Amino acid sequence: MKYYVIIVILAFFSIQSWYFSPPAAADPHFRHIVPEMSDHIKKTLVWANLAEHETIIKDDAITEWISIAANEKRSEDKRVYAIKRLSDYRQRRIEKGLIPLLLSSSMNVRYESAKVLGKMKFPSSAQVLINSLRFSYGRTRHQIRRSLKEITGQDFGNDYYLWMQWFNRNRREYR
Repeated sequence: MKYYVIIVILAFFSIQSWYFSPPAAADPHFRHIVPEMSDHIKKTLVWANLAEHETIIKDDAITEWISIAANEKRSEDKRVYAIKRLSDYRQRRIEKGLIPLLLSSSMNVRYESAKVLGKMKFPSSAQVLINSLRFSYGRTRHQIRRSLKEITGQDFGNDYYLWMQWFNRNRREYR
């Protein structure tokens, strides 16, 4: 009888943990980042789908994602994942958090930052993207060009000097 009760209790807890498992915990990248977050954010993010909750929760989560993305000591995968999570929101503070990442030592972080800035379409990002076009190469350079095209509606290819001439003529619109 004693063993039967123990088996029933263990079965109950295993079913309960399977049935009530949080949706965010299913994402393998998310499980690697969560232990590094504060307890308050951990509880909020693990049990919540951010798109369905209050602004305060989103603001706390955005602050955490920005700090993860900006920390050069974190792994590249975690930083890229954090930047991808930020792409769901359109806030100025995200833009200000992503702009320094265009100078990151990681090509993937630079690429994702340019991609998210293009998706957010803030006119003030145009000058920073044009300046980073000068020193970028490969797929990051092509993503910067695509982002500039999304923001400005213009396409001067990868030519930094044509973009700067255009920007100097249209500076007032993109401040």
